[in-house]
Amino acid sequence: MARRDGWSAYIAYVDGKPAGAGAVFCRLHQAWLGIDTTLTSFRRRGLQLALIERRLRDAGPKFAIAETALPQSSDLDGASYRNYSKFGFLNTYNSMNFASVPT
Repeated sequence: MARRDGWSAYIAYVDGKPAGAGAVFCRLHQAWLGIDTTLTSFRRRGLQLALIERRLRDAGPKFAIAETALPQSSDLDGASYRNYSKFGFLNTYNSMNFASVPT
């Protein structure tokens, strides 16, 4: 992915250790942000906010989209949703996700 046109991958480091990551695809002033992750032991330090900000700044899109889960009941649920909201992202639609359970 990192060598394909329009794609960029980012890694956030804490004390020289990889702690979080994200990707962006940008073309024609439009960007898709995703593949966001932060290792559990590094959460609540603002890494995802920093990764979102950096990808938006580097891509310089006029329009950007991201996909994330809606907040649920626990305090950490919806952290990505809240982080993207801080950058002006709005919920435009909800989609159902399905998974099969091995029997």
